[in-house]
Amino acid sequence: MKVTQKLKQLILILQWLFLLLSITAIIFALIDGSKFNFDFSSQGFQAFLDLFRPYSILFTATFILIPVNLTIEKIELTRDSNKTTLKENRKTIWLQSVKEYLNEVTPENSEMIKLINKDLDNIFDYLYEIKYKFSSKSETKHFFERFFIDKIQFFEEMNSIKGQCSFNTTNEKYSLAWDTFRSAILRMIVEKDCYSGFILNLKELYIGEVKNKYKKLDIELFELLFNAQLKKMQYQDN
Repeated sequence: MKVTQKLKQLILILQWLFLLLSITAIIFALIDGSKFNFDFSSQGFQAFLDLFRPYSILFTATFILIPVNLTIEKIELTRDSNKTTLKENRKTIWLQSVKEYLNEVTPENSEMIKLINKDLDNIFDYLYEIKYKFSSKSETKHFFERFFIDKIQFFEEMNSIKGQCSFNTTNEKYSLAWDTFRSAILRMIVEKDCYSGFILNLKELYIGEVKNKYKKLDIELFELLFNAQLKKMQYQDN
C-alpha cells in the first residue's frame, strides 16, 4: 500500500510537471508562429501543426500521464471493493458458525454468551486482521484487554450455579465461567495456527482478572458447596 501511494504521488508530480512544460511549449510555438503569415489552406494548416512538432514527445507523455492516476485509483477502488465483498462473505460464515456453537453452550453461562454475541462484529474485525490466529503473548493480552477484561466479573457473577450460592464462590483457582469462555474463544480462531502457549496465556489473563476481583476462599468449603450445588441441579433436571 505504501509503494502504491508513493507511485501515485510520483505520477501526480510528473503530471503537473509535464503539463506545465506542455503549456510553456505551446506558448513558445505560438510566439514563433506569430512571426509568419499563414493562409487558410491545407498547406497553412500543416505549417501551423509543424510549429508543435518539436514538442510532440512532450505532448504525448503529458496525455499519457494525465489518465494514469485515474486508472490507478479505479484499480484500487475495484480491489478494495473485492476485499470488502470477500470480508463480508467470510464474516457471514464466521458469525453463523460461532453463533450456532454459542447457542449450544450450557445454560449456566447464558448471560456470558449474550454479552459476547453483542460484540461479535467487532471481534470478527479484529480477528480478521490477524487471520484468526495469535502469534505472541502480547497479541493475546491486547485482544483480552480490548474485549473482555472489563467483563470477567460479570461472567463469573452471572453464572447461574454461582448465582444460587449465598456467598462469593469464585477465586483464582476455581472459575465458574473459564471453560465456557475458553471454548467460545477457540471456536472463533484457528487454534492450530496460534503459538503453542496461547491457551495457557489466555487462562493466566482470565484467572489473573478473577484474582483481582475476588479474595481467596477456603478451597474445601468451596468444593463442598460447589459439588452440592451440582447435585442439586442434577436432581432438578431429573
